[in-house]
Formats: sequence, C-alpha cells, structure tokens
Amino acid sequence: MSNKPIIFLAFANDPAHPLPALADEARAIQDALKPAQEKGLCEIIPEPYATLDRVLAAFREHPDRVAIFHFAGHAGGDTLLLEAAGGQTTAANAGGLARFLAEQAGLALVFLNGCATREQAQGLLDAGVSVVIATSQKIKDKVAASFAAQFYTSLAKGVTLRRAFGEAEGAIQAATSGQSRELFAEAMIASAAGELPWALYKRPGAEDALSWNLPAAANDPLFGLPPLPLLDLPDKPYRYLDWYRREDAEVFFGRGHEIRQLYDRVTAADGAPIVLFYGQSGVGKSSLLAAGLLPRLEGSHEVRYARRDQAQGLAGTLAVALGTGPNAGLTMAWRRLEAQAGRPLLIILDQVEELFTRPNREQPNEMAVFLAAAAALFGDPGHRPAGKLILSFRKEWLAEIKERLAERSLPRTEVFLERLDREGIVEIVTGPRRTERLRAQFSLEIGDPLLPGQIADDLLADRESPVAPMLAILMADLWDAARARSYDQPVFDENLYQELRSRGLSLDDFLGRQLGLLHGKLPEVIDSGLALDLLAHHTTPLGTAEQRTLADLEQTYRHRLDVLPALLQECRDLYLLVDPSKNQPDQPRASRMTHDTLAPHVRKRFDESVAPGPQARRILESRATDWKEGKEGTLLDAVDLALVEAGAQGMRAQKPDEVRLVQASAVARIRHLEEQQQQARALKAQESKAATRLRLLLIILTGLALIAPGLWIRQQVLKQQARSPLVRIPASRYEIGSPATVIEVPEFRIERYEVSNQQYRLCVRARACGIPTDPVMYEDASLANHPVVYVTAYQADAYCRWLGRRLPINAEWDRAAFGADHKTWPWGSAALDPARVNMKFSFSDALGTSPVNSHPDGRTINPEGIFNLVGNVWEWTTTPTTGDPYGIDPEWKTPLVEWARGSLMTRGGSYLDYADNGTDWLTMVSSAVPRYAVEFLGFRCAENP
Repeated sequence: MSNKPIIFLAFANDPAHPLPALADEARAIQDALKPAQEKGLCEIIPEPYATLDRVLAAFREHPDRVAIFHFAGHAGGDTLLLEAAGGQTTAANAGGLARFLAEQAGLALVFLNGCATREQAQGLLDAGVSVVIATSQKIKDKVAASFAAQFYTSLAKGVTLRRAFGEAEGAIQAATSGQSRELFAEAMIASAAGELPWALYKRPGAEDALSWNLPAAANDPLFGLPPLPLLDLPDKPYRYLDWYRREDAEVFFGRGHEIRQLYDRVTAADGAPIVLFYGQSGVGKSSLLAAGLLPRLEGSHEVRYARRDQAQGLAGTLAVALGTGPNAGLTMAWRRLEAQAGRPLLIILDQVEELFTRPNREQPNEMAVFLAAAAALFGDPGHRPAGKLILSFRKEWLAEIKERLAERSLPRTEVFLERLDREGIVEIVTGPRRTERLRAQFSLEIGDPLLPGQIADDLLADRESPVAPMLAILMADLWDAARARSYDQPVFDENLYQELRSRGLSLDDFLGRQLGLLHGKLPEVIDSGLALDLLAHHTTPLGTAEQRTLADLEQTYRHRLDVLPALLQECRDLYLLVDPSKNQPDQPRASRMTHDTLAPHVRKRFDESVAPGPQARRILESRATDWKEGKEGTLLDAVDLALVEAGAQGMRAQKPDEVRLVQASAVARIRHLEEQQQQARALKAQESKAATRLRLLLIILTGLALIAPGLWIRQQVLKQQARSPLVRIPASRYEIGSPATVIEVPEFRIERYEVSNQQYRLCVRARACGIPTDPVMYEDASLANHPVVYVTAYQADAYCRWLGRRLPINAEWDRAAFGADHKTWPWGSAALDPARVNMKFSFSDALGTSPVNSHPDGRTINPEGIFNLVGNVWEWTTTPTTGDPYGIDPEWKTPLVEWARGSLMTRGGSYLDYADNGTDWLTMVSSAVPRYAVEFLGFRCAENP
C-alpha cells in the first residue's frame, strides 16, 4: 500500500458564469507536478467536475494521505461553489467543510484559488488547519491559473510551502510588472491597487508547517537538493569514530531529513541570519556539516568552516574565517567576500560550547565581544549581508546561548539534531547498497533482511547510549569482519553480528581493544604508559575532548620525539585520534579525539592506570604545587623519586617546577648517601684497631645505602600501587544516632573506594597480609577491581596499617556517608535505584559484587566522590558494639589484635540485601566478631591528617 502524499485537485465551473481558464489551470498544475510524480514524491488525484460528494469521498478513500487540497472555481467569503447533478452548481458551506478538513491528519495545505476566499482562510485556521492560501479579491482566472502553475512548479522541485509561495509571488510580479489591473477583475482595481491578491496564512503555533515539502513527506528528503560533487569513493563505507569529511559525502547515510532541514534554513531568503545547530554530544554534528551540508552548498554559497580557536576566541575565529583582523570591520569583510564570490557567504562556527568548557582566561568577556560583532553584522535588518552564520554546539548550552542572543535582539532559528532514529540506523546499515555506484564499489550483501532492524532495536534499547559512535564502531567492525570472510563479496548476517556483539559494544570495550592492537605495534608506549598519557593530553579535567596542535605535542613530548610521530600515526590508524585540519585546510596540523564521547573513557583509564608514566605524572602534579613560582616545598622521598624516575619516559616532559623538585630530591638522595659514607669513613678512622670489623661495617653500610634500599623500595612501590585516593573530611560537631548525640569528629581522611582484590594482592605479595579465608573471588582475575571479601577484621586492619592507615571508626564512617548537612543518602535526597547502589531490587536480581568504582551516581556529593557507601559490601569499622558507639575511641592507635573484644560494627549494606524493604541502609548498623569472614563483607581504610 502506497504512503506517498496525495495532491487532490478539485475544479468546479459554473455554466452560467464560466471560467475559460479553469481547464488550463488543471493542465498546468498537473504538468508542473509531473516531475515530482515521476520521482515517486506524490500522487495526483484530479477532479475536473468536483461535487461535494466526490470531495468527501476522496478524503475517505485515502485516509490521512491527502496532503494538499487545491480548489479552483467560484467562491465567496463563506462558500465554495461546487458542481451538482445535471450540470448545475451548489454552494458548499465553508464552516462545515473547514471542520471536515481539520480532521484530516495528513493535510498540510488548503489552497483556495477562487475569488475572495480570505474569510474562509480564517475559518480554516480556527478549525485547526495549519496552512491556507487564499485570495483577498476577485481575480482574473488566467492569472489565477498562472499563479497556481508557478506555485506547484516550485513545490515539485522539493522546496518548502513558504518558499514555493514566495517564488510564485515573485514570478507573477515579474510577469505583470506589478500592475494590479492585470490581476484583479475590472470592478476591483481601485480598491485593490498596489497589492497581490494571494496571501499565505498559518495557524498560530504552527510555524514549522511552512517548512513542509514533498521530499520529506515522501521520505525522500534529499530530493531536489543540489547533487553531490562527483568524487572518488573511499575504500571503506564506514569510518569508525573518525569524522565524515567532504570526500565521504556519498557514504554519509542516515541523516537525510536533518540535511534537508538545515539546508532549507540556510537557503531561505527570508529566514533568520543566525542558525543555532545543536544536539547532544556524540550525535554527529560535525560530520553532518562537513559531509552532509557543505558539499550541497558549493554551487550556491561561499562557505567558510571554522572550529572555535581558544587563543582567538569566538570573535577572533570569526575574523580569521573572514580573512581579516579581530579589530577590523567584520561587516565590510563579509560584504567584500560576497562581492568577490558573487554569492552569499555561509560561515560555520563549530564547537561553540568550548566558550564555556575551555574558556580563554585572557578574554573574560569573550561572549560579549562576539555578540557585539554579531550585532554589527545582523542587528540592522536593512543592512544585513546576504549570507548566514551557523553556530554549532552541544545541547546543554542552548538556553545560555539563546538568552545571550536575545539580550542583543539577534534573530535566530534553531535546528536540533536528535540522536539517530530507527529509520536512520537501518539506512546506515544498508547504505552501501543504496545506489548502483555504491553497490559496484562495495559489493555488500545483507544476508538477513531483518538484520538492519534488529541492529537498530538493540542500539536504541538503551536510551542513555551514545547511538552514533556505537553504531560507527559496530558497522566498521562488521565491514572488516565481512571482508575478512569474503573480500569480493562481503555479507552482513546474523551470525557475524552476534559474534561481534559478544565482544562487547561499549566505547570502553573499543578503547581497550584498540590499545591492545597498539601494544602489538608499539609495546613500549603501552607498557610505559606513554600512549595513555598522550591520549589523556587530548582531554580536559571535565572529561571532554581537547584539541592539540602538532607544535604543542612536539613541545609537550620533546623528550620522546623518537617515538611521537609513529605513536600519533598509529593512534590515527586505530581511530583514536584525528587531524581536524582536514576539515580546515588553512589551519595548522592538529590532533583531537576522534569522538568527544571517547574522552571520559580515556580519562578514567588514565586516572586508574598503574603504569609507570601515569603514576609518575600523578605524583609530580600533586607534589609540584608546593614548588610553583620559584618556591621550594617538601622533597620526594626515595620511593616517590624512584617511581618518578622509572616513569619519566612514559609521561609528558616535566615542567620547570617539576624539574626543580626532581633535581632537588635527587641531590638530597646523593647527599644522604655521601653522609652515610662519611660516617663510615669516620668510624673507620676512630676504630683503627678493628680495621677488619670496620671494613665489614663499611661494606654493610654501603650495601644498605646502595642495595638494601632496593628491597625497601620494592615494598614502597607495592604500597604506592596499593594506595587508594583519600577524601578529606574536615573536623566538625556532628549529630549521630537516635536520640541525637552531638560529638566532636576530628579531621580525618577516608578512601574513595572499597579495597579491591587487586590492591589486597599487593599486601599479600609484600607478606604483610594473609590470603582471604576463602580465596575463590580473590583469585578470580575478572574480579580484580571488585572489593576483597572473606577477610576478617584483623586482616583488614593489617592491610590498612601496612599502608600507614587504619580502619575507620563508626562515627567517621557515618560522617563521611551523611555529610555535615545530614543528607538522606550520600548522593542527596533521590531514592535508591540500581544506578546508585548494588543491591537487590527484586527476587530475580543477579547476585555478586561490582567494581569498587562502579555506580558513580551513588557517590557522595559533600564531601565529593566517595563510592559505594551504600550497597556492594558491608564494611568493617573498629567500633565495638559495647560501650559508647559514638565516642572517638583512641584504641584505633594500636593494632586490632592487641585490644579487640566482642563484636565490631559494620556499615552500609551489601549486594545480598534488598533495597526496597523500607530499611534505611545508611543508618542501619550491623555487627560481626573480628574473626568473621564472608562473601559480603569488605572494608575501606581511613587516615589521620
């Protein structure tokens, strides 16, 4: 069954007062629409002798498919004159017909090309019809026929209702030289002088209805747009996370409706000069601009594309795009470029949100300066240039940008790029089979016709998933795997898809896989941590992508120029980094994440890495703060210095303050060794009678200075690797318990995460801890980052004291969980849900621990960032159940084995507990004897200031 839009043409003549040109109008409209009909964009139902019954029957026979109802004949303010049996005419009540037409869901336009139908237009709008074309006066039927033919000729080319009407008006004005006597019936010339009889009316609130067009209605949105430039097709139809460029336009699938919408906004002669193009991170805004819009504007517009330059600011970036200086006249530069090109200028400013995420501290008024420049360009309607400005940015900044533009009364229109829908995903999967040229190039077969829909449904099942990047990875993997199976005849089938799904479809899986491939090419950059350091250098602390110039990279990694070029190339080949200058030929070479959504995954891996480079960088960045601006602070101890020296080749080049810190620490180490040797020589001189014994002592001392520290350093390295980041809790007067008891809680620090199996193994390797009583989960490599369980309170205490820390007391745990302001939950007042806690929400929920850094939505907010205080595993404290449960017991100063008695309090609940049983898991206190060890009880450490 066809779903193409129908254009219903109703003509009604009156034998008593015939309209000679009515038949000409019918033929002219059908001839105008013939190209669109042949392209499959519409169906035409002509009714040359329209009766009321035939009009109503046409709508009923094609429910919700009639998109345009065109009437031509005699009419008045409240009637349409239709034909009747016997060749007579009958008047159809306009009010009743309006109510009938308003019920037709597919109706986009009512065109009343009769005499003086303006009053009927208002009735149609009031009834609910979105758009009406009507006349204000009696008109000559030849001119009416000509206007209708011009309108439908434009509409058949794929333009919007608004544009088709404007072009028809222009054509009639040109043909009649603006003389009203050539338009109106003779008796009406005087009252109608100087105006056209037709008007386009829209219902309030239905502004988007004027953008209706045949291609979009027929689901062929690219019809009528300028053809793409004929370029060589790429070797692959999919680009992983890399942006689509101009040369990839022919394989940029799935965004036809959005390309059409943006194209229409940019080319609309009466449209707003500023277009706000926005969407969530990861939806593909830059690719749509570069591969979808720009190639279709090459013949009609002069296009300049630029990403915000942090150093230049928005106004400076705009000035560079215009080829002028930041203080020069931008309006004059814009007009000069349009005059030279002989066509409108379109400037695209991409990544505008970086004004907020990467502000230039030297330009605190950057937004105000840019708005002043935009006001100079577009503020005066009478002196605006012909072109337009597109501002492209992430959705979360829309309200701020709109508000600032509104303050300057700058006209703008909006285009929202939503995440890919099912139709778009299916088109991307089947895209390489879209045309004969593509089929010849890629020879792709779809083995299962249901597979594209299945892929779409799987990706859309998770509303929070970044669909575009996930689909990009999946399709590139599918293509490579299909070509590996059959190079000449690749096939996408169910088995291949399920095989790839089993490998994981997350961005973190992709990142891990690509880093593994990089290890096969350049193992040293992975083992040292240099690759992660380089990737992290392309992120911001907010977890967003950061662009770096090649000059910046060469300076930042000047000590690793031996491997930097190869590393950058491998990262590009593995679709981890991209050179954005490919879209900006006049810009210097640069480097950026292939996709913004990859940045937080890189940042997380870097922050948690135990490779030498990231460890060294974290030590330096935390310790060098005391050495800024020429100051001298605490030196690195032997362990930290050894880690920094070991990681120097796996991190960026050290900054001047860091160099001073490392050099001073190395000098102090040498001085310490020299002092030890001087002491040994002095001892030898004083004890000349015991030369042999002194020589032995010197050897021992020297050995201790040069060799024994190696064993000691090994211990310290294990400790450094095991240490979890701490969160500072300031001293406070704190209410606890019921009834409330006010206590003084001194300042302390508590670990951000529960102690993991991986961390506890390091203590076992150091022979400072015993193996858990049941090691099955401890020895499972897949659970390395899960909390260690089956540990007694004594074992937990031993681990913490090995690190120079201790188990927390009950009051400290309570203070960290509730915060000084006594929140309902660590994260605030929102109720328990699976995104925040690892607990049972139904009988069928799977059981098991989760990683110690999981459930980030459940982190504390004040203090910030403590994970899993509710759920996952119960946690040991050193507070006995007897005595004062809220007192600050000094016994934590000594090992637990020296004083523990009775039972100890445990807090927080676990994955085995039900979250929905009404228990407040934050206030509930459980207990266990110190030798108790089970699968749902773990711990975290605390520390004195």
